[in-house]
Amino acid sequence: MISPCKKTIFSYSRIYLTISFILITISIFLAASNFILWKVVVEGKNAAVSQDRQSIKEAVRKLHKQKESKYGFEVDTKQDLRIMPLLTLKPRDFTCAKTRDEIINQLNDKVDFTTSGVAIVINGKERVYVSNIETARKSLKKIEDKYCSRQDAAVSFKEEIKLTSMDDILANKIDDLNSAVDKLGGNAQKTEYYWIQEGDTLWDIASEKGIKREKILQLNDEIKNKKLHVGQKIKLVQKKHLLNVITRYKDVQCEDIPYSVMQKKDNELDITENKLIQKGIPGKKRTIYQVVEENGAIVKQKTVNQEIIKEPRPQIEVTGNDALLAYRSGREIHWPVQGNITSGFGWRHGEMHSGVDIAASYGAPVVAMMSGNVQVAKTKKQYGKLIKIVHKNGLATKYAHLSSILVPVGKVVSSGEKIGSIGVTGNATGPHLHFEVLINGKTVDPLEYFKSCGINHNN
Repeated sequence: MISPCKKTIFSYSRIYLTISFILITISIFLAASNFILWKVVVEGKNAAVSQDRQSIKEAVRKLHKQKESKYGFEVDTKQDLRIMPLLTLKPRDFTCAKTRDEIINQLNDKVDFTTSGVAIVINGKERVYVSNIETARKSLKKIEDKYCSRQDAAVSFKEEIKLTSMDDILANKIDDLNSAVDKLGGNAQKTEYYWIQEGDTLWDIASEKGIKREKILQLNDEIKNKKLHVGQKIKLVQKKHLLNVITRYKDVQCEDIPYSVMQKKDNELDITENKLIQKGIPGKKRTIYQVVEENGAIVKQKTVNQEIIKEPRPQIEVTGNDALLAYRSGREIHWPVQGNITSGFGWRHGEMHSGVDIAASYGAPVVAMMSGNVQVAKTKKQYGKLIKIVHKNGLATKYAHLSSILVPVGKVVSSGEKIGSIGVTGNATGPHLHFEVLINGKTVDPLEYFKSCGINHNN
């Protein structure tokens, strides 16, 4: 039988042990808590670390509200986002966010928020995202209106366009109306290659492709200060529209009918003399065209009906019969057409003018400056109908904007032989001849060349 004294001692011992256990447990918990952190895991990767789990929850909610306020529409995240404990014996090795804003800064670029919207799909590729179908349609309509102001025109896009509703578009990719229009109506860089053909010069290529000669040289270091050779590949960069607007309409024009020029020769007159016997008067005609435009520029124009209102009256001129201007090393040299020089050789409007423009009557004869071989006889964009003749000793000449070409490629022409007629083809605002002289592929001032031949050409 246990004595009362021993029972009292035993009771105190139990109380002491219990208190000791509680104190030890609290100490262990307090010690362990210093090694417990909380982390945000996004798609299996640590995105943020903090000591306070509740602060992380509040930071995630606040970030969500911030994104909705920024974009102006509801957003969500479909990423696997979890808040998990992080046990470590070295908590100082981690950058712990101490406030909600610090947690948000750590999460900001690691959590993707998505929303529902509409993708504008061009030729099978998602190009622009907007918030709803109405914004998509308005943006396309603005692109159409940019290039077409005619109410009677039929407007369409060259590309195949689809509007696709989506539920998981990244919120930061959604454009408002103005941004969508800017993207759809903008230009993209497209790299193209060109293979040098017989008779090509950089001036030809630049003019035909609508690219500055300096830009071609910048893209192709290997051709600087070197001759081009047939088959050589050079790089060209051109702008390409993301969307191309096609406009079709009928256009009625009251137009002049160019008068013909009848020339008579007078052996008593010099080539530079010209007497007008009867002044030409243009006729009038009413023409209906079927016009196709691409991005506001005419790409096709077909005559569907034409009515002559007034016939033209021909112009009758008497000119000298001696077309020879000079001899150079036994070779005849001729000025290509009678007329006044309206634009000289050199820089104009920020671009190099590679020849001289000679105004003359529509249909007036154009002659070869010297004998040579016809290398080019075709239509070339800005040049219009063009003839290029290769002479001896690296000399060549070009005759552009012709109304007719009278010599085929390969023909050997004589000095002073008629090769074409004055016209307004290509990039021309009135009847004239664009005349170029080239020495070893480089354009030179035709007037200076004639001076070097002992000829001072007076307009």
